[in-house]
Amino acid sequence: MEGGFLTEMPKGLEIDRSLGARNQPVVEAVGSGSFGCSHYRRNCKIRAPCCNEVFDCRHCHNEAKNSIDTKPDDRHDVPRHEVKKIICSRCGTEQDVQQNCINCGVCMGKYFCAKCKFFDDDNWRQGELFPLQEM
Repeated sequence: MEGGFLTEMPKGLEIDRSLGARNQPVVEAVGSGSFGCSHYRRNCKIRAPCCNEVFDCRHCHNEAKNSIDTKPDDRHDVPRHEVKKIICSRCGTEQDVQQNCINCGVCMGKYFCAKCKFFDDDNWRQGELFPLQEM
């Protein structure tokens, strides 16, 4: 039991041993926190519509395509609102932008916006974007 996770759960599920509501273990999709990049924690990659290449996120694309090693005429940013295809990091299925994989069902990101083509599993980001109001 490495990192607080059981290793013999049914395919697609793990139990986070931290206790959730009513003192019950929290069941999450396999890969929650296991995939992503230095910018986001999520379970998908994007296919950039501008160059048809696969990247972990738009920031990874922009860093790669605007690096000093890239010819100036080839530099560009991904038009993130034009992203139409994502690739599941769990099973590798390429599909239209959506929160859950059409093949294995894994959640691509707990925080998801179809309009922005945004996926993220970092709970602290939600609090940053939508701060909790004290009563």
